[in-house]
Amino acid sequence: RGAVTCLAWSSTDEFVLATGGQDGTLRVWDIRRTASCVAMLSKDEAPQLNRGKRSREFLRGVEEPEGGGGAAARRNYAPLAHTGGVSAVIYSPDGRNLLTSGVDGHMRLWNPVSYELEVANFGKFPQDESTFYKKVQLAVSWQSRLVFHPRRRDVIVADLQSGERLATLPGHMDTVQCCVAQPRGETIFSGGKDANILAWTPPSTGWGGAESD
Repeated sequence: RGAVTCLAWSSTDEFVLATGGQDGTLRVWDIRRTASCVAMLSKDEAPQLNRGKRSREFLRGVEEPEGGGGAAARRNYAPLAHTGGVSAVIYSPDGRNLLTSGVDGHMRLWNPVSYELEVANFGKFPQDESTFYKKVQLAVSWQSRLVFHPRRRDVIVADLQSGERLATLPGHMDTVQCCVAQPRGETIFSGGKDANILAWTPPSTGWGGAESD
């Protein structure tokens, strides 16, 4: 059991909450239910689904990992969404996607209904080498087509479904920590350790083309 590092409400269901942990776990909760933890998501295997157990019992007695290990392994085992802490979690505005980023340098795309990991290669997002743990804030475009992720002093623009990188936005003089998309608009704002807030608008042709470093 690790500290909770980030959380996000579903953008389409007011009772559903996703939480990321410092231990690398990603959990989805339905706050209306006694058994409020409904799923634990995994990067390596099928998600663990709660079929009516109380949350404490469910979290303590998930299915034993392949290879056995007995009751002790069941008590100590939890499926991981990331190796290391979860740095960010966000639902797309249309509610069809759940995204996470982790200390392991990966961004992952999840199906918020089946809780399965989707196939999307976003590449690596290296952590600041001077920071043991860094929480970041991601942004998803209002049309739920693009994701914006801080990468050191830049912001990476990627296709949400495929993971293809479309653009790199340089401009900050120090580590970028957060970005947010304008509701019902196209402008992206980013903030960094350089004490600056930058505004980004797409070119007339939209975000696209080869990534530039």
